[in-house]
Amino acid sequence: MSESFTVVYRTAGVSDGFPFWGAVHLTWLGVLAVLCAALCVLARRGSEKTKKAVFFTLTALLLLDEAAKHVFLFAIGEQAPDYLPLHLCSIGLFVCLWYALRPNPWAGELLFAVSLPGALIALAFPGWADLPASSFLAWHSFTFHILLALIPIFLLASGELKPNAKRLWFCALFLLVTAIPIWFVDRRFGTNFYFLTYPGRGNPLGWFEKLFGNPGYQIGLPILAGAFWLAEYGILALLRHAGRAKSERRDAQRAQRAERAERISGSEK
Repeated sequence: MSESFTVVYRTAGVSDGFPFWGAVHLTWLGVLAVLCAALCVLARRGSEKTKKAVFFTLTALLLLDEAAKHVFLFAIGEQAPDYLPLHLCSIGLFVCLWYALRPNPWAGELLFAVSLPGALIALAFPGWADLPASSFLAWHSFTFHILLALIPIFLLASGELKPNAKRLWFCALFLLVTAIPIWFVDRRFGTNFYFLTYPGRGNPLGWFEKLFGNPGYQIGLPILAGAFWLAEYGILALLRHAGRAKSERRDAQRAQRAERAERISGSEK
């Protein structure tokens, strides 16, 4: 086992990490893209039994990924409050389990409106970039967030997940209610769950810190959430509109063909 494999945040050196948008980062994003394409095809062509099996497999892998992290940290004696599953994306694991145990539109909305953008933003601006690319925690962080992104994408592609902007109030309330105890946890242990202590490395919240300082940067949390939701639901609305237009054209073409067939049949009589 290489020394870099067991490096954690506490022991990472200044030169141990990997750059944003470098070869390592782009490779993992490529893995996400390939898996996303494959699962979307499977979601469209697979049977209902296959779709359920894929969803439960992805959820089980997500749970095992998180469990493996804690086993690893325990084995090397690096347990710390920072590794508790209280980060915004870690909460997504519990939402996935909620949906797996009891599929419902509220958990589905959280997967689409909170877990999906959270995972994609984390993958675009990996907060674990200070770790060696070959470290266990770097691998865990990439795989965990990829799985978290793939689950709502697969459910969306299969048609099971039907996001509705009218349920966004629930997502906002969920974030607010869960952020309150998280804030106290952060104050007690000096952690940064929900980015309530500092912006983190390289992500868009850093732009707000430059303008408003700390804790002023927190104004960026609702602003960014609103911007991402506008983009998400806007894109979804455009796709749905395009799908309806395509369906209407197809129906019109069928009607025209049926009308021509009737005319030909009538003329032959």
